Amino acid sequence: MHGVPRPVKPWTAPRADRVYPAVVDRAPNRLPTPRTPTGQDDSGRGLPLIDDLTGRWGHDLLGPGTAPRGRRVRALLESK
Repeated sequence: MHGVPRPVKPWTAPRADRVYPAVVDRAPNRLPTPRTPTGQDDSGRGLPLIDDLTGRWGHDLLGPGTAPRGRRVRALLESK
Protein backbone atom coordinates (compact mmCIF):
# COMPACT_ATOMS: atom_id res chain seq x y z
CA MET A 1 0.00 0.00 0.00
CA HIS A 2 1.32 3.44 -0.88
CA GLY A 3 2.39 5.55 2.07
CA VAL A 4 3.05 2.64 4.43
CA PRO A 5 6.63 2.76 5.74
CA ARG A 6 8.75 -0.01 4.32
CA PRO A 7 11.97 -1.29 5.84
CA VAL A 8 14.96 0.58 4.45
CA LYS A 9 18.34 -0.96 5.08
CA PRO A 10 21.28 1.27 4.20
CA TRP A 11 24.81 -0.05 4.41
CA THR A 12 28.22 1.07 3.24
CA ALA A 13 30.63 -0.70 0.96
CA PRO A 14 34.27 -1.22 1.95
CA ARG A 15 35.00 2.22 0.51
CA ALA A 16 33.79 5.26 2.44
CA ASP A 17 32.70 7.03 -0.75
CA ARG A 18 29.82 4.59 -1.51
CA VAL A 19 26.48 3.76 0.09
CA TYR A 20 24.10 1.03 -1.05
CA PRO A 21 20.55 1.83 0.11
CA ALA A 22 17.91 -0.84 -0.38
CA VAL A 23 14.16 -1.17 0.13
CA VAL A 24 12.63 -4.60 0.77
CA ASP A 25 8.96 -5.43 0.37
CA ARG A 26 6.74 -8.46 -0.12
CA ALA A 27 5.67 -7.85 -3.72
CA PRO A 28 7.79 -10.27 -5.78
CA ASN A 29 5.28 -10.32 -8.64
CA ARG A 30 5.62 -6.59 -9.28
CA LEU A 31 9.06 -5.95 -10.73
CA PRO A 32 10.33 -2.37 -10.52
CA THR A 33 9.80 -0.43 -13.74
CA PRO A 34 10.52 3.31 -14.04
CA ARG A 35 7.61 5.29 -15.40
CA THR A 36 6.60 8.90 -15.78
CA PRO A 37 3.73 9.71 -13.43
CA THR A 38 1.17 12.39 -14.18
CA GLY A 39 0.31 15.13 -11.72
CA GLN A 40 -2.68 13.13 -10.50
CA ASP A 41 -0.76 9.88 -9.84
CA ASP A 42 -0.09 9.11 -6.18
CA SER A 43 2.82 6.76 -6.95
CA GLY A 44 5.54 6.16 -9.51
CA ARG A 45 8.04 8.83 -8.55
CA GLY A 46 10.55 6.73 -6.60
CA LEU A 47 12.42 4.94 -9.38
CA PRO A 48 12.82 8.01 -11.63
CA LEU A 49 14.27 9.83 -8.61
CA ILE A 50 16.65 6.95 -7.80
CA ASP A 51 17.61 6.70 -11.48
CA ASP A 52 18.51 10.42 -11.56
CA LEU A 53 20.46 10.38 -8.28
CA THR A 54 22.42 7.14 -8.48
CA GLY A 55 25.16 5.57 -10.53
CA ARG A 56 23.05 2.46 -10.98
CA TRP A 57 20.20 0.50 -9.43
CA GLY A 58 18.65 -2.93 -9.72
CA HIS A 59 16.49 -5.49 -7.97
CA ASP A 60 16.70 -9.00 -6.56
CA LEU A 61 13.97 -11.50 -5.78
CA LEU A 62 14.19 -12.89 -2.25
CA GLY A 63 13.59 -16.53 -1.51
CA PRO A 64 13.44 -19.63 -3.70
CA GLY A 65 13.43 -19.01 -7.45
CA THR A 66 10.14 -20.83 -7.95
CA ALA A 67 8.33 -19.06 -5.09
CA PRO A 68 10.02 -15.77 -4.11
CA ARG A 69 8.67 -14.16 -0.95
CA GLY A 70 9.71 -10.58 -1.69
CA ARG A 71 11.99 -8.26 -3.60
CA ARG A 72 14.81 -5.86 -2.83
CA VAL A 73 15.39 -2.72 -4.87
CA ARG A 74 18.95 -1.45 -4.39
CA ALA A 75 20.99 1.48 -5.61
CA LEU A 76 24.58 2.72 -5.63
CA LEU A 77 25.21 6.22 -4.30
CA GLU A 78 28.73 7.53 -4.79
CA SER A 79 30.26 10.76 -3.55
CA LYS A 80 31.87 12.94 -6.20
